[in-house]
Amino acid sequence: MARAYLPKNSKTFRIKFYDKEIKRGRTISAHTKDIVTAHKKAKELTARMELNLHTTKRNYTERFSNASAFYIANNGLSRKGNAQYKLVTRKWIEACGDKFFNQYTERDNLLFINSLTVRNLAQNTKANYTRHLSVMFNWFIKYKFAEKNIIDKAKRVKTNVKIIPKEDLEEIFIHFQQRNKTHYELFKFTYLMAFRISETLNIKTEQFDLENNIVYVDNTKGKRIDVIPLPQDAREFFLAMNKPVSGRIFAWKNYDAIKGIWQRMNESLNFNYNIHQLRKTRGSDLANRGVKPLFLQNFMRHTDSRVTQEYYVLIDLRKATKDIDAALKDDEPDDKI
Repeated sequence: MARAYLPKNSKTFRIKFYDKEIKRGRTISAHTKDIVTAHKKAKELTARMELNLHTTKRNYTERFSNASAFYIANNGLSRKGNAQYKLVTRKWIEACGDKFFNQYTERDNLLFINSLTVRNLAQNTKANYTRHLSVMFNWFIKYKFAEKNIIDKAKRVKTNVKIIPKEDLEEIFIHFQQRNKTHYELFKFTYLMAFRISETLNIKTEQFDLENNIVYVDNTKGKRIDVIPLPQDAREFFLAMNKPVSGRIFAWKNYDAIKGIWQRMNESLNFNYNIHQLRKTRGSDLANRGVKPLFLQNFMRHTDSRVTQEYYVLIDLRKATKDIDAALKDDEPDDKI
């Protein structure tokens, strides 16, 4: 494995590695004074040595599954990134087959897109899949697995915040409350805390500081720890829940099981909502109740305030009209004067 280091009395990084051909350690210049670039070059050298690409030229007859495994193993992916690329690999092979690279054509890209369309996946989901595939193919070209990138990346579209109407939300919670208390607590808790479902499944009892009414949240999207306020309604619900003294509050480890529970609710009530809309609905409700944008941004954990502002677009138009009319009435001239 190659390793970047900064020699004493030097400003330029070098890379140390074991050369199997001469059977001894070697060092080469990284040609950079930047530590991030140096580590990146060391990682690339490691990948080339693992694949034996520095001495032999591949003949483009590697199967996709093998090349994908090399990519995942040699790019230092996070656990989430590892899972995403494995998922994309599986979807590609299901649609186009596990062929040799010299057998793939642009037609396979169309087959893949069509397979996503048939499953009624959202446009941004298609964009996410094709973006990951395009990154992989560029890497395959660099390391001589493929000759060209056949992936045509789907375009992302800007989506508006879609909330669950109050009447439907109440019906959803009643549905779960009447059937399974644990399911009810899972989804009601997710709503009240405006959590992403992955955050709900990973949250632990000890992350709630009840003395100061704050919660420490592992932000799975931003890869950081967020400190957020604990609203009164969420606090009361948390205290009433069946939960362990410490450790993860909910026992589920598989998101697919949660998704199945939610989908059965949709079928039972003839709805078509997704779990993430609980978070959107909570944010919109708080905006509608007059929570200031800065506080809502903190609670929703948005790094970009423009994302938070989208919730204020959905403020009840009837309430807005009433407030405007009241303001205009205050400004009317007094005819009695």
